[in-house]
Order: sequence, then C-alpha cells, then structure tokens
Amino acid sequence: MVDTAELVKEGLNIKDSELDLREKELKDEDIVEIMKSGEIKGITALFLEFNEIGDDGLRAILECPAMKNLTVLNLFKNEVTDDSVKAMAKSKSMLNLSELILSDNKVSSEGAKAMAESNILGNLVSLWVGDGLGDEGAVAIATSKSLTRLTQLSLYRNNISDEGAIAIARSSNLSKLTELNLNWNFIETVGAIALAHSKSLTRLARLYLCSNGIGDAGHCDDQGARAVSTRCGRSDGCQGRGGPRGYSLRGRQRGTGSPQGEHDNGTSGRKSDLALRQRGNHPCRRPPNPRRTPRRLRAP
Repeated sequence: MVDTAELVKEGLNIKDSELDLREKELKDEDIVEIMKSGEIKGITALFLEFNEIGDDGLRAILECPAMKNLTVLNLFKNEVTDDSVKAMAKSKSMLNLSELILSDNKVSSEGAKAMAESNILGNLVSLWVGDGLGDEGAVAIATSKSLTRLTQLSLYRNNISDEGAIAIARSSNLSKLTELNLNWNFIETVGAIALAHSKSLTRLARLYLCSNGIGDAGHCDDQGARAVSTRCGRSDGCQGRGGPRGYSLRGRQRGTGSPQGEHDNGTSGRKSDLALRQRGNHPCRRPPNPRRTPRRLRAP
C-alpha cells in the first residue's frame, strides 16, 4: 500500500510551492488521499507524470480547496479521459491554470471541445493534449474563442491530417503561438504548406512536424518539406538531418504502428518556459525540465 503521507513529505517543495509526485505508480485512490493532506495548501504546481491516474483522481484534484491556486498541472502519461476533462473545463478551481499537460492520456475530440469552449481555461498559455483528438479536436482548439492566450501548443500523435493543420494555420485565435508541435500525425504537403505560409501564425518561431507524411518517398512530394524548411530557418534554432530540428523528411504511413526516421518533440537544445518534468528516453514525448528552466506563470 502506498504511504501517501510520506510521498507528500518527499515531493513537497515549499519554497517553490510545488508538489512532485511523478513516477510513483499512483492510482485514483492515492490521489484522493493526497488531496486530503493538510500539507499541500498553497501549492501552485503539481507534477503527476507517469502514473495511473484516471478520472476519479483528476476529479479529486478539482474538488480539493488546496488546489485553487494551481497554475501548473502535469498529468502526462496517465489514464485521464474526456469525462474528467469536461469537469475540469467547468471547475472554478482551475481559474488560475496557465500550463496544462494532458498528452498521452485518453482524451478525444470531445475533451478538446470541452476545453475549447471553456471560459475557465482561458488563462492557459501552454497546452499539451492527446492522444485521440483527430481533425475534429484540432479544429475545435483552432476555432476556440477562449484559448487565445496560448503561446505553446502540442498536439503530437493525435491522428491529425491536413484538415486539422489547415484549421490551425488559418486560426486568428492562435495568433500568439510561438511554438507548435504536430509530430507523429498524418499531415501531408497541403497541410505543411498551409502552416509554413500561415498569415495568422506570424509569431511562430518553432514548428515541429517530425514523422508526418511530408517529403516521404512514394507518399507525397517534397513541396511541404521545402516550405517548412524555409519557414524554420536555422536562425530559429533548427538543426538535424533532413531539415529543421523536430522535422524529418521521412514520415509514417497511415495505419502503421510506429513512425520512421528522426523523432523530436522540439524540446532538445532549447530554453523553455514550461514548468514540466522531463522523463524517459523517447524524445518525441519528453516535456522540458523545470529544474533547468524558469516557470512562466502568466501570459505575455
């Protein structure tokens, strides 16, 4: 049985108002107990990556009075579904949230729609979510009238095709984006060109399209590859074989189990403002490490 009191004691950083409980094999019932602790009052950042937390665990966080000041919530690689995401979108305890990671969970287009329509989540500047949004979910985020403060958006491995990419490229609501991660999707030439030539995403400094169908022999031509290479010149921190960092001339075919070529989630070798934890050897799924970089708590 997990000793939740001891975990809280070990993971609590009073100076930075952080609680780090990543990789503790935590389940919903453990989070329920942790949220009852009197030691977590005033926490502003909660790191829960690589656990087994589902909807009941997230609801416990939403219902905990001590979480009302939360600005950073990292649930990377857990078991959260649309049900609790919909509850989050309505929870006043999340009004101060500025950075949210829900990548590698079980969030679909329905969860994306709930976030996109939420007035509660309007302060988000960084959002990572997945991994079943599809084009419908991407369009919902692109057309959201609430998520207009986003500067960093990660929708990697979400089965997004040209339709979703074009919606993002044309989105005036996402005009503050400086970084966009669409790795491991099914974007081809048309979508890549739309992103590279976007008149809305004028602040975009880093665009990651690793392991899509761009410039892949027999899959599509290399016009998209050239367009992205032009947009992401080396002055923007691009590097690596075959094009900019986070971008590969090799992709994956729809329906295959794994991508080909280089993988990068766009975090290697750069300074980040995200207060996210880094873990694992798979670079396509690695959030940056807050111990190396400062946390941004407000929108620019």
